[in-house]
Amino acid sequence: MFPLIDTHCHFAESSLASDDILQARKRGLVQALVCATHSGDFEDVQRTACKLQFGYALGIHPLLLQTPEQVAQEVRSLEVAISEAQKDPFLCAVGEIGIDLYPQACALPLDSQLELFEHMLAIAAKAGLPVSVHSRKALQHVLPLLKHSAVTGVLHAFAGSYEQARQALAKGFKLGFGPSLTYPGSKRIREVFARLPEDAFVLETDAPFMLTANRRAQGAQIARAVDLIEVLEAAAQIRSLPLDEAATLSTHNALAVFARLQTS
Repeated sequence: MFPLIDTHCHFAESSLASDDILQARKRGLVQALVCATHSGDFEDVQRTACKLQFGYALGIHPLLLQTPEQVAQEVRSLEVAISEAQKDPFLCAVGEIGIDLYPQACALPLDSQLELFEHMLAIAAKAGLPVSVHSRKALQHVLPLLKHSAVTGVLHAFAGSYEQARQALAKGFKLGFGPSLTYPGSKRIREVFARLPEDAFVLETDAPFMLTANRRAQGAQIARAVDLIEVLEAAAQIRSLPLDEAATLSTHNALAVFARLQTS
């Protein structure tokens, strides 16, 4: 058993079984960043994090908005929530935020997504918090905005090129790797991961949403907290490291970027 931190999860989701976290803790999970996606789940995320003694992040995910008119309302909701939670030791980041350009996935047009993302970055900068960033097929838009922002954080579910990884690292970001590492067919992601410096990566599950290779092979529909172990095993294998060394690197890097996880 090695101390592990899940740097991006959605443990407040009702689809997770009540014993999920217990099983993960038995396998080494010591801390996690529980992410929100819209104002409607802020309270559930905060309550879940407090109950589990985990850190949490508040943010607005572009996939959860249907119209450009919702942007201003959700931005204001986040501003209020972050202000009210500023002294909460469990508040560790702003997230999940970002841009999603997967075909037909997001109802918001790109200009509205950019506007939302810029507001999220400004809120994080004002609060002095790192961010957890969603960037599906959108790194060409995300990276320039991060370059001109005062924040650091993690590019969650990183799937870019090595050059894009280098750009993110130069800005002080870590790169989040999760279930995608467990698929032998994810050749580019695995090749990029293998080349990264030791201080560049953190591990995550995105549970209950992103399935590992074993979960998918079992016909599962829901990812579990304990899947972090499968991600760790894949990470260690790809980088030719002992499990304990891979776990130590990920945990150290997670605390370096999400400093409040140390005390939450």
